[in-house]
Amino acid sequence: MRNHRLVMVLSVLSVLSIVSVASSGQTLQFSLTDLGAFGGASSDAKDVDIYGNVVGYYTTSSGQLNCFYYHNSTILGSSVWKSPHPGGTCIVYGINRSGVMAGTITASNGNASAFTATRNLRGQVNVTYLSSPYGLSTYGAGISDQGTVFGSSYDGPTTYRASTWINGTYSQVAADTSWLTTYWQDCTTCTYFANYSQTISWQTRSYECYGGNGEYACVEALPLSAINVNSQINAFDHNSGYVGWSVGDDGTSHAVQWSWASSAQDVAGPNSFATGMSLDFYGSPPNPHLIIGQWQGGAVPFLRQTNEITCTQTVNLQTLLDSTGSGWTLLEANRMNTPDGVSYYIVGSARNSLGQTHAVRLTSNGGTLCP
Repeated sequence: MRNHRLVMVLSVLSVLSIVSVASSGQTLQFSLTDLGAFGGASSDAKDVDIYGNVVGYYTTSSGQLNCFYYHNSTILGSSVWKSPHPGGTCIVYGINRSGVMAGTITASNGNASAFTATRNLRGQVNVTYLSSPYGLSTYGAGISDQGTVFGSSYDGPTTYRASTWINGTYSQVAADTSWLTTYWQDCTTCTYFANYSQTISWQTRSYECYGGNGEYACVEALPLSAINVNSQINAFDHNSGYVGWSVGDDGTSHAVQWSWASSAQDVAGPNSFATGMSLDFYGSPPNPHLIIGQWQGGAVPFLRQTNEITCTQTVNLQTLLDSTGSGWTLLEANRMNTPDGVSYYIVGSARNSLGQTHAVRLTSNGGTLCP
């Protein structure tokens, strides 16, 4: 019981420390925290929870990918754990507000398994593997705050199925050649929102689904172009819609936002894609809405902020770093989260002055690009 209380106190203090710096009128800036390479050659952060805890993977000198968990506390520190299969890989793609992680472990023979993982106060990580009735492999792409793991199952050269695991129990969401990219559930009304992509005649199409009790009604998220219909949803907010990419008439990918199966809105121009979005907290006035992603074919992270209809700013995320970012070049902005709708965490990777690529966490000062 004492340990549980310690975790709760640390989590609350983490949130309060961020909220305390938020004030109106500040220009938006981010401080950079170097998470290191965890004893390896490089690392990359894939997700962050509302408390600032970060998950991802690090690469050893031999090229093997292993999982890491970084706790937003100097007391509990960080954990790393190796793939249980020599020559295999371990990547954590998601963490929810309860601290449960999800990802994919791949064996040296190529077979993969979705998993969940929890970490205790002694730094020990307990892993649970998730299977499907179809055979060969399962892939975990993330986890909802309610504990549902989402991803896909695989049983042949082209047979992927969008899938979820609720309390470890497998459920298929969509037909063959599909994979689930986001999932959210409202336990008070027992409703579910899911987004999946599906390859049809060599085209990648995206769908938004709504339902409950394993039954879904799905509609296609309309693409940016009527000529090139390829698209994929990468992040989701049940209040604001979802973001990802869609190929334009110019044949390149464009970062886009959809609002409930409406036409895609281009938010960053050609050769871009969106990777994350802020939760849409309501207030008076409503808090600004943020989207992150990559420009220039994935080479430059961007941030877009919209404050209702009065202001829209899209900028190079590098330009928003404070002095803690000196000597660092941002490479990826993979995911974001917010404890309060005012301050934000963004995680990804950056290269330092020595040419080393490390996982990083950016923490905002509570400012805004939109007055």
